[in-house]
Amino acid sequence: MEYMTEGSLSDVAEKFGGTLDSEVVRLYTREILHGLKFLHGNGIVHCDLKCKNVLLKSNGNVKLADFGCAKRLKDLKRNGDLTTFSWQSVGGTPLWMAPEVLRNEGLDFASDIWSLGCLVIEMATGRLPWGDKISNLLTAVLKIACSNEKPQFPVDFPEEGLDFLEKCLERNPKERWTAEELLNHPFIPQNFVKNPSEKCVCSPSSVLDVGTIEEDYDSDESDSTKNNELHHKNPFSTRLCGRKTRMVTLQEPETEFWSSEDWITVR
Repeated sequence: MEYMTEGSLSDVAEKFGGTLDSEVVRLYTREILHGLKFLHGNGIVHCDLKCKNVLLKSNGNVKLADFGCAKRLKDLKRNGDLTTFSWQSVGGTPLWMAPEVLRNEGLDFASDIWSLGCLVIEMATGRLPWGDKISNLLTAVLKIACSNEKPQFPVDFPEEGLDFLEKCLERNPKERWTAEELLNHPFIPQNFVKNPSEKCVCSPSSVLDVGTIEEDYDSDESDSTKNNELHHKNPFSTRLCGRKTRMVTLQEPETEFWSSEDWITVR
């Protein structure tokens, strides 16, 4: 996975005093929903959705991370584990976990939607969900699993945002909206388009990329010839930036490697 320059969503919120503006929350939530829609479409439940597990790039791209607790539903169904697992075996972080998971009643895509609601509260308030209502972890687990309460919604949040949270934090998992339905909710911006002229910045995704860089070029040589040369020089490097590129080895004297603006310094 490539280097995510801005760190986690938790890091970004901390830079802005712990909370994010509601308009920024809308945009990030939209991108997270697209990620959840993709995962759920492939039968995967993330199981540990929170700000620390959402990574950002400088151009605003969002990626879901940390799939150590993720489950594939068809595997659980095949093994008959959907209603016999315990929340400790599923993993995840209790304050973000859905009530039915803590009650050992089963795991489904709706569990991620509850966690998304907690994540939105985390972005908007800078506090942990349930942080104002608990004194220790056991108390939190009991309150989430057995009471009829919901985590406290943000103050001065837009009306659409409050309704969005209601759809996510419905205690009955069958009544929670899906990721696809939430993408059409009024709280989610529908016409947001990223700047098409925005420059694509790539960084190495592994040590195998250290010996190559990418440059724009206009060449009379055939693409097939170039591709064969590149495959011969570094058959493992397959990074592309969505534009016409070539790989240049560091040994080539004409390469201005150190002056390239496409590279990001990683300490």
